[in-house]
Amino acid sequence: MTHALAAAAVLREIVSRLSESLPEELKEPPFNATVARLGGKSLRETAERPVLGLYLYRFRTDHPASHGPTPPLAGQVPLTLHCLLVALADDPDVETELMNWGMRQMARMPIVTLEHETSPHADLSVALVKARIVEDDLPTETLMQIWTAMRTDYRLSTPYVVHGLILSS
Repeated sequence: MTHALAAAAVLREIVSRLSESLPEELKEPPFNATVARLGGKSLRETAERPVLGLYLYRFRTDHPASHGPTPPLAGQVPLTLHCLLVALADDPDVETELMNWGMRQMARMPIVTLEHETSPHADLSVALVKARIVEDDLPTETLMQIWTAMRTDYRLSTPYVVHGLILSS
């Protein structure tokens, strides 16, 4: 559960930044777009469209040896988040424009910083220092396997990885 809370803090920050920078022309007709964090149910049953969403499909703890010359301190657990930027719209032109805008924003936001966040549910704090957001170069077959596992039709999406999240107890 603690890993999920840490991941949620980072994803909230990314969605917030995307939402704040969504231009008026995408918020107004004919687009009427929003930005949201997506879960499995919202991918299958999204009522509010069009939407540019961020979906976390995997997170993992990183082995300290994978961090090279600056391993984490004792008591710290490094996390990597794997997410999909997803455009959902009934009109394919709107979907394409949303994804185009979203990918440009993700490229302009390669670093997310949270000073400190403490969970109300546990004796846990999340320290995030310059987490990097990079596009993940997944093979098409792997991307299709992710969508199949989610039990929904494929949607226009681009995979991203967030490195640098540190969970401290």
